[in-house]
Amino acid sequence: MTIEELNVVIRASTHDLRKQITDVKRQLSGMEKDAGSAQSAMTNAFGGIKKALISAGIAVGIQQITSGLASLTKEAMSVDAQMQNLGRTMGASKAAFADWAKTTAASFGISETAAIKYGNAYSNLISGFISDTEASTAYTKQLIEASAVIASRTGRTVEDVNERIRSGLLGSTEAIEDLGINVNVALLETTDAFKQLANGRTWEKLTFQEQQQVRLFAILEQSAKKFGSTLATGGASSLLMFNAQLENLKLELGRAFLPIAQTVLPILTAFVQELAEGIKWVSAFFTSLRGESQETSSILQSAAVSTGTVSD
Repeated sequence: MTIEELNVVIRASTHDLRKQITDVKRQLSGMEKDAGSAQSAMTNAFGGIKKALISAGIAVGIQQITSGLASLTKEAMSVDAQMQNLGRTMGASKAAFADWAKTTAASFGISETAAIKYGNAYSNLISGFISDTEASTAYTKQLIEASAVIASRTGRTVEDVNERIRSGLLGSTEAIEDLGINVNVALLETTDAFKQLANGRTWEKLTFQEQQQVRLFAILEQSAKKFGSTLATGGASSLLMFNAQLENLKLELGRAFLPIAQTVLPILTAFVQELAEGIKWVSAFFTSLRGESQETSSILQSAAVSTGTVSD
């Protein structure tokens, strides 16, 4: 047998073996390619993760900024909402009250925000027994001013005094008596307001609206007689007025930022939402490394895509 014939026999005998070897090479080449792709994906993913973490730091800063904006603008929005309610209780007199709250209330140590807040509380009560909106508005301002005067002369906060006066208007005697103002029936029957409204009738014969008017006038009368109509001189009154001006500054800042917040916040909200979505996939990838989630390769691809998107 010649060399050529032997070579043909060997080739024929090893044909299947060589075919299998070729298949193995092909598989190894594919595995190498897959490994290279996986390595590239991991590199890109971790590059994206780095960018995402930097973005997360930016998001924290954004959250701090938006929190400050929200705090400033929340009060401005609240004041606007309460002003709309004043239109219901004060009618055409709302504009005059708003001007008083903005320009005069601070001289009594009452910020514009507080004046509108108390104005809503008192006007809601007074409008229930006095239908004239102009008169109702005037009495509301008098009550707010009286509360500031009483606070300056008793050392109490304006908030505390207002709550006690409000409870007195509702017929409760204990809280308002701590201010030295009495609204029990025996005393109310001695007031000028009762004598004019009752016209010879007893307390029980008065309508609910008349009884409420007597309470209101009695509170204003006793406040003027016992505490006067001006703030007490001294540090306490100066502090009240200073704090009122600080609150007014805060309100004006809120009003200034309100248009900006209304425009910017939706955009920032969308950005943070996208960031959160990307970080979710990064978190899922690390979880998958501990064998607690779906296939790592699937998570890895999702993480790579998500972190890239978030980085952009």
